[in-house]
Amino acid sequence: MKRIAKRILLLTGILSFLFVVQGILVLSLQSPLRTKKEPFSGNQIHNPYQSGGEGFKSAFHLHSDSVWFTPERHSVSDIVRLYKKEGYISINFSDYGMITRPTDVPSIVAYEWGNNIKKRHAQILFSNEIFLDLFPLYSFPENWEYVFLKAKQKGAFVSINHPSLYKAISKESILQLESIDAVEVFSPYGDNVFLLDKILSSGKAIKCMSGDDLHYFGEKYIREFDQSTFKNFIQHLFLVRNRKGRETFKRYIVFFSESPDSKNQEKSIREGNYLCIKKNFSDVEDPSVPRLSLSGNKILVEMDETPLVIRWIGDAGKVKKEIAYTKSGSYEVDSSDTYIRVEIHTANAKILSNPFYWK
Repeated sequence: MKRIAKRILLLTGILSFLFVVQGILVLSLQSPLRTKKEPFSGNQIHNPYQSGGEGFKSAFHLHSDSVWFTPERHSVSDIVRLYKKEGYISINFSDYGMITRPTDVPSIVAYEWGNNIKKRHAQILFSNEIFLDLFPLYSFPENWEYVFLKAKQKGAFVSINHPSLYKAISKESILQLESIDAVEVFSPYGDNVFLLDKILSSGKAIKCMSGDDLHYFGEKYIREFDQSTFKNFIQHLFLVRNRKGRETFKRYIVFFSESPDSKNQEKSIREGNYLCIKKNFSDVEDPSVPRLSLSGNKILVEMDETPLVIRWIGDAGKVKKEIAYTKSGSYEVDSSDTYIRVEIHTANAKILSNPFYWK
């Protein structure tokens, strides 16, 4: 009993020490937060799609077994092969704290930041320098801001991942961050388009992001893999086989560019020249890609297929105009609109644009 009591005391002491160290870091590594901005203003409308280009299907937020061995994750080659088979032109990984890039398909530099117990994660794009999460026990928005601003000094594009997971990041916290560029609105852990409108309504020109957050494939795909006997045994041992994998191949972006190489994809993402898409089911056909343009103050939408509905959405998520079963339409932005984004529902999918706004 004395030995057990000593171990408990030792463990308590270690945890207490870690909390003290964490507290010192939290107090010392902070950046000031943004104050609420006024709504967008100016006499010109920002058009994220002015560069135009061909549409390329691109996968984001994929995890491989490159970082450390985990039973359910798969090799880069297997993931790339299946995503290419589904029509993806660019395939982008975001392994935890590590940059993984395939060599046989266009891809960008990316990794997932965050190893904290609250699952406060972000996708860091376009930075070859990896920034560690120094606050695994607890943290505050000031500390996220400190890390993200450091990353942005190295050219990073910061996107908040799965904000609805465990309600890890509140809308109040995100509204205080100046450093973020996008928020993952389509995720297997919950869609959050409402959050996008909250941030836009605060005066922050945020972009959308969409990704499968791939950790495993369904059993029908795994059986095709040339896996070792040991890996198959471990997967069965840890009960990570015989799953459907219904969340795979559902969430992606379509970026517009002259070509799908990494340099052009980066340019498109930084400009917001892309669409966020979520299919209703992984095995349905992809929706046709809408064409968005600006003529004067009119935001025009054209499609090859007939959608269920096209909506022009403004401040606080209010629908400013809606048309149904029509391949094209327009909305004229007036001075009372702080921003306008387009939302399209087809029989198979939901499509979101990045915002148009006064500047």
